[in-house]
Amino acid sequence: EVFDPQRMAGLTRGRDELADLARVFTQMATALQQRAEDERLAAEARYRDLFDGVPVGLYWTAPGGQFLDVNPALVTLQGYPDRDALMARNVSESYVNPEDRADWLSRLEREGTVRGFEFQLRRGDGAVIWVRNSARVVRDESGQVRYYEGAIEDITQRKQAEEQVRDARDAANAAKLELEKSLSLLQRNYDNQGAVNSLLRLSQEDLPLANAMSRTLDVLLSVPWVSQDPRGSIFLADADSRALVMVAQRALAKPIQESCARLPFGHCLCGRAAVTREVQFAGDLDERHDVTYEGIAPHGHYCIPLLSSGELLGVMTVYLNVGHRRDEVEEGFLQAVADVLAGIVQRKQAEG
Repeated sequence: EVFDPQRMAGLTRGRDELADLARVFTQMATALQQRAEDERLAAEARYRDLFDGVPVGLYWTAPGGQFLDVNPALVTLQGYPDRDALMARNVSESYVNPEDRADWLSRLEREGTVRGFEFQLRRGDGAVIWVRNSARVVRDESGQVRYYEGAIEDITQRKQAEEQVRDARDAANAAKLELEKSLSLLQRNYDNQGAVNSLLRLSQEDLPLANAMSRTLDVLLSVPWVSQDPRGSIFLADADSRALVMVAQRALAKPIQESCARLPFGHCLCGRAAVTREVQFAGDLDERHDVTYEGIAPHGHYCIPLLSSGELLGVMTVYLNVGHRRDEVEEGFLQAVADVLAGIVQRKQAEG
């Protein structure tokens, strides 16, 4: 082949042009890389400025509880002197109640995001505060947890305010209940005293004994707390036969009227009151209820002996709603009624 200088010069120029083009591309690639790096650094700087400047505690933590990153607000919130001091701790050490940490992790693993999780946190200086934690899980392509990222804010003042409101509400409710209790007691005393006054006036009337017993029972059963189950009876004692004889009753079932028309001492609650000469109380049907019948409804009793200088004159009984609780005020009132009733019986029997 014949050497062609012109052709060789053309080839040389081509190689130079390719080299120039390669240099241009290299410079462009370098410039683009530098620009990308500058933008990355700028973005990181903006992120860091935002991360560090937010007044809420921000963090990244590993699944094992190691801190990966924290912002200054979190360092301050947790009471540590600097970032390194907090970074050296494990998240789990800050929980006052370890079960809160377990609950938070369980929900985070299950739901991926947890918002507004409230718990007590122990600061680096030992103080305990209430915080609210919102976080999410960040996973890799295989689904493994890379880290948790979240935000914590101090809600101690809110919790304290809520507690103060609760305390004030509880105190107000307690005061209201105490007032209602006092008013109820005053009303009950007023009703009880009114009934006793009526009986004292009744004792001055010239009535046959049976009529006096019947009217006494009506007055007694008109008292509001007694009238919740307006049933009752009055017995007079027959010492010779050691039995109680029913002389007045209100709203008793026929089987009771028949079985209790003449009741031996010691039998059922009324008979026990006669023998012991003490009040017999029952809040429900129990083993002392010797008198019963098919279909008897649950109920309670106060059975009050009528006494005069220790002598048994009779027994007065009132019915109570099932579950009724024994009450000293009620019992004192019934004793007062029994005393008035015993005076009436004694006077009528003396009159013959």
